[in-house]
Amino acid sequence: AAQANAFRYYLLNVPFLLFQFAPYITLLAGLGSVLSMQKRNEWLPALTGGRSSFRAFLPMFLAAAFLAGGVSLLREVFIPTYGAEREALSARLFQQKDWQPRDLWARGEMGERLHAFRFRPAPTPRLLGLEVYGPSGSGDSLLKAATATWKDGKWMLADGFSSTRAGNQEVEQWAAPGLTPSDLTRAWFMQNEPLELSVQDYAAIRRVEPDHRLAATLYWAGLATPWVHLVLLLLGLPFALRFERRSSMEGIAVGLGLCALFFVFEFLLRDLGGRGLLSPQLAGLSPLLLFAALSLRVQRHLPT
Repeated sequence: AAQANAFRYYLLNVPFLLFQFAPYITLLAGLGSVLSMQKRNEWLPALTGGRSSFRAFLPMFLAAAFLAGGVSLLREVFIPTYGAEREALSARLFQQKDWQPRDLWARGEMGERLHAFRFRPAPTPRLLGLEVYGPSGSGDSLLKAATATWKDGKWMLADGFSSTRAGNQEVEQWAAPGLTPSDLTRAWFMQNEPLELSVQDYAAIRRVEPDHRLAATLYWAGLATPWVHLVLLLLGLPFALRFERRSSMEGIAVGLGLCALFFVFEFLLRDLGGRGLLSPQLAGLSPLLLFAALSLRVQRHLPT
């Protein structure tokens, strides 16, 4: 069983690594293609025949766009489906215990605030030490239960009661929009592993918490991610196209350095956006727009 869990964990982990490093992989593939064509002396005949370097690079750009779209679509499908399972396997393999998030906070669509001492996502979702704070017709209310088990679209409560200004009342079952097991799992990831969510997850969190700056920043950054493949190619390839071996290797180093600077800049602005020091749109889109402008500028390095 342990070997099977380890195999499945690493199998599920491969796509997550792909999502993180796909733009770099695309860039390295493009640089490798340029060096291979230079080694076989395929560039000079094309250029002397009147074909522009940008036109020669066009198949690479089209392939990068296709790969970027495919990876982004895979991320939107794969993460909501397998993210929780991967986290559970990680806890079982590296911590020798089941994945049961503690001190979980979440917000519902109607403004409720849920807190649970412990959340067991699978096999049957269950909450221990449930507390739900939210508005009611008679003022603020509090719902408490020793345990809550998910069944038929509702939380079945043990020792549950609701307390309002009008008095106390026993409660046996409870449900609220935006506080299903999948919503609670998403809330945990947003609190602990915010980068391991999909764009649709960030959008769902923004609907519930419009003032969540980190979710808004990562939402805009996620929308920009597919274009990063093209921007890095536009930025890196002109430095690689040199006709002396030494200058080609130096150009590749410069191109890779600029692309590494992109990720540092992106990380910095995301942090500033999450802290509220920049607007989410500016923090999420600025790295792409700035380096896209820079990549168009360096196109003058392309031989014609």
